[in-house]
Amino acid sequence: MRLFAFLALLPMLAVGRVEPVAGQRCSLLTIEWADGTKWWVLTETASEAEWIYYATQADRERVTKFSEKVNSEKWPKYMAGQMATVEGQTRGSYLVSLDDGRRGYVVDRLVGPTEEQFKLAQKQEVERKRVEAAKEAERKKAEAAVQARQEQARRKEAAYIASLPKLIGAGDKVMVATSADCAKDLQSIQDFGRSNGTGVAYRKKLIELTTLGCGVLWDRGTPLLVETRSSSAVRVRSYPGRELGFVLPENVTP
Repeated sequence: MRLFAFLALLPMLAVGRVEPVAGQRCSLLTIEWADGTKWWVLTETASEAEWIYYATQADRERVTKFSEKVNSEKWPKYMAGQMATVEGQTRGSYLVSLDDGRRGYVVDRLVGPTEEQFKLAQKQEVERKRVEAAKEAERKKAEAAVQARQEQARRKEAAYIASLPKLIGAGDKVMVATSADCAKDLQSIQDFGRSNGTGVAYRKKLIELTTLGCGVLWDRGTPLLVETRSSSAVRVRSYPGRELGFVLPENVTP
């Protein structure tokens, strides 16, 4: 028959504890029993109210005596959330009367919010929900605005990239010279390939060019920022990496 306090019948929200005074209406809290029922009693004296509250949870014999008194209806039983009117207060307990005329003492720990506090709590709850809804709506609005700006920026970037010249070539990789002089060597190798074919000799020349750091491979389709154009080479920078390179005119889209 171990007992434990039922302390949160109705949340007080942001309303602070206000001691009820004579004539005020208040809710009564209860104890939850081992069988799941929630009820408590009004006693004949203030000392009894304090005694049963603080003592019954610690001593089985006292629990038995308490139950016997309840069963004999010496003390009026009330259920969780029942409203009562405060008639007076002593140190540690209140004298209250129920709507059906029954009256008695209850320990102050089991006297809940007053009707005024209930109304204020309800008002605060409505206001809290309104503020939260407004904040959520503002958050969603701001989030939608950010997403719209990001989408606009993505589209603008995609359109810009689509407008740039691209690196083209026969394979997935295209040879790019690292300087204007290297571009001349690259053009000579390409001319050699056209005259003699792209066999071993041609490939050896390309390998030698890259080994000496005079040529690098870029992905075909790389967007290009064109800096200068000449009949022998186009000075470019990759986008968005902005790596410098010299590309043969035949390897750049118009």
